[in-house]
Amino acid sequence: GVRLAAIDALADAGVGGERATAGLRALLKDDDAEIRHRAAYGLGCLGSSGAAALPDLVAALESDDEWLARNASLAIARHGKSAGDFVEQLQRTVAHPNRYVQANALKALQRIDTPASRTALIDALQTSRWCPITTPKTPY
Repeated sequence: GVRLAAIDALADAGVGGERATAGLRALLKDDDAEIRHRAAYGLGCLGSSGAAALPDLVAALESDDEWLARNASLAIARHGKSAGDFVEQLQRTVAHPNRYVQANALKALQRIDTPASRTALIDALQTSRWCPITTPKTPY
């Protein structure tokens, strides 16, 4: 509906400053799952003003809502170095059951590009040789 269109317009424009960020942050807790998903995605499109939402996006990584975690992880990756305070949480997220969330967490760690994030990437590489979620039914 109208709210989804408004969220998409903010994300597409990639602007909106603090007001847009505050509005989208509030929508991360909306009752409507699609609103939450799009709000998380939109927060990754707002540029530096969206970085204020990083604590909320990191909290969303723990959600049982897989699409919320997926879009939040993508938004965090888009913020790159601004997410530097969250290396520890991102390192834990590399073990998320959803492979897209894992990949986005790895991309975020790469973009943060600090000694701590590089160590987290190397640790993930070391454990990736024995993928616990690859089975004959889910080879990829």
